[in-house]
Amino acid sequence: MRFGAWSVFACLWTIGCGASVDPGGADSGLPIVDVGVEMDRGMPTPDLGPSIDVGREPEDVGRPPEDVSGPRDTGPIAVDTGPGICSASNPGGQCPPGQSCMAGLCVSPCSPSSPSGYCPARQRCIAGSCCASPCDSRCCTGGTSCVGPIGSANYCVAPCRVSSDCGAGSWCAAIGDDDGFCVPPGTSVGSPRRCNIDSDCTGGQACTPTIGSDGLPRRPFICTDPACTPYRQCRGVLGSCPNGYCNLCGTSGRCYCAQVCTSDAMCGTSASCIVFGTSRGSCPNTQTACAAR
Repeated sequence: MRFGAWSVFACLWTIGCGASVDPGGADSGLPIVDVGVEMDRGMPTPDLGPSIDVGREPEDVGRPPEDVSGPRDTGPIAVDTGPGICSASNPGGQCPPGQSCMAGLCVSPCSPSSPSGYCPARQRCIAGSCCASPCDSRCCTGGTSCVGPIGSANYCVAPCRVSSDCGAGSWCAAIGDDDGFCVPPGTSVGSPRRCNIDSDCTGGQACTPTIGSDGLPRRPFICTDPACTPYRQCRGVLGSCPNGYCNLCGTSGRCYCAQVCTSDAMCGTSASCIVFGTSRGSCPNTQTACAAR
């Protein structure tokens, strides 16, 4: 059965039973109904006008606005590279591993692994330790001090006043006015042996005062060979003391030829004018003479 053009148009108007029809492109005055046919994708996108600023992005909501009023640091970030290299102008600087910066130089400190390493001023590295009292290849400790040469070397020795202060095989050598040191066993020195009484001496020697450059007695008392000379022990078989001297003995038992005096001024600064109390010769027991202080 045939349908006329009007029938087809009526069908489309009433039930939308097919695609839209453009009857010859004429304006019929009726609205065109979209019946679901897709738009031509090749058609140009319509121009919707300028974009509209709708504010901050959703993730910016609730965030305070950025403060851009202050200055910004746009330079490089500073990096701490340490105290710098050890030098005279940087005495606390860096040194290679195992070394220390001392007096502006990188040195190996004294240690068992570096037995000739660096030590502070006036100290020496001995046997891997810094020594404040070096004595050749030794380090003096425990109150000892370096004395020498004794033979061909220096020694760490202990102080003493008499030989009984020293150990076996040692004796007390005199140094200074009232000091001494213990001579190492098996060695010999040019210093005389210190003493307090005759029994501190050996080989028939006697304990007598040291004689100063002025000829007057002073400390220390030392062991000397008998002789009838000033401030030496004069034994009867040897003769008598020279003129101006008397063979006298003090309360300590020390006997020698002492210079007679009438005042301390005659005895210098290291001796006094005293009464000894015992005379071995022709002088009276009350004779005054110079004795070491």
